[in-house]
Amino acid sequence: MLTIIGLLIPLLIIVISSYIIWKGTDLFDGAASYLGRNLSHGVKGATINAIGSSMPEFLSTLIFLFYLDSSEGLSGGIGITAGSAIFNLLVIPIAIMGTLKFRRMDSHIKISRRVILRDGGALLAINILLILILRSQAIYWYHGLILSCSYLLYFLFIWNQMKKVKDKPEAKNDREYEIKALGSLKQSLCDLDLVTLVFPSRYTNKKLSMVYIIYTVLIVSIGTWLLVYSIEQISAREYMFWGYKLHGIGFPTVFVSLILGAAASSVPDTLLSIKDALKGNYKDAISNCIGSNIFDISFALGLPILIYTLIKGHPIELTPLLKSLNVNLWIILFIVNVITIGGILIRGRIDREVGVMMTIIYLAFITYVVVISLGGEIPCFVV
Repeated sequence: MLTIIGLLIPLLIIVISSYIIWKGTDLFDGAASYLGRNLSHGVKGATINAIGSSMPEFLSTLIFLFYLDSSEGLSGGIGITAGSAIFNLLVIPIAIMGTLKFRRMDSHIKISRRVILRDGGALLAINILLILILRSQAIYWYHGLILSCSYLLYFLFIWNQMKKVKDKPEAKNDREYEIKALGSLKQSLCDLDLVTLVFPSRYTNKKLSMVYIIYTVLIVSIGTWLLVYSIEQISAREYMFWGYKLHGIGFPTVFVSLILGAAASSVPDTLLSIKDALKGNYKDAISNCIGSNIFDISFALGLPILIYTLIKGHPIELTPLLKSLNVNLWIILFIVNVITIGGILIRGRIDREVGVMMTIIYLAFITYVVVISLGGEIPCFVV
């Protein structure tokens, strides 16, 4: 009984944290639409949307590092990042396809090979960079700096590319960007939207957009802290909750983060991509999936590592087991990325056949994670 209760309590908290993360980043959408109103199609999804929807991964890694204060904290961040990468690349396109079919809009997702080549190539390059870094015996501050700078290089590249294309959206005035109509106090509290109670205007501007972004960070920080706390309880064999000793499952933190943490933190990516697809912005919808992964692997991992190691004044030492788990995990993700991106490029669109391929790959990956977590012997790559 204590084991069941010990699992149900953190699972319930994860559901609550996912709701908070969802509502927090949902408020980001209005501000992101305004700030990215002059960006080319495909660039907004890979930058503004990707950064906003990837805040949970960034904050989770930062909280994991300081909360657990060990290599387990890094593994927790890597687990959430890796799980989100798989979820974004495989599950979100399937969710978009299902939504479009349900709305009877399209039977496939049109893609731009140029955007897929640009973002897919950057994703594979950063994936390789992370594998090389994780092969080290310890993670130093300059590793975090290298990862962070890799995203800045990607950002500068697509910013430069944006200036060379002419597919910019038509200019709109500020009143066309409505964040949220003022509602009742009860509705605002349910939506975790306290900003509209302070600002009388329901139409956004530069100042109000920045306020929403700061507010979003605060709300999502609360949600991600609850998420990290719950993952740590589930991973433990025993933990204390209000004076009672309860039992977790005793799995490595990286595996619990990989499945539960990633699913909870990927809600914003899913909703933002679906919204873009429903508006007909397929380029932004798909580039958000890949762009979020680029941001997660480089900046959402790199900057927390840089901050943690500089504040602590020492590197993050990796045990041989954690080093092996982390490297093998990202090698598998690299292979998944190559197969998925290659399949999309060959088809030139995401349709039923590509969706079936994505579903099979995702189920195979989850099976791999579960079997390894249970102590099964599945061949891993030599590191």
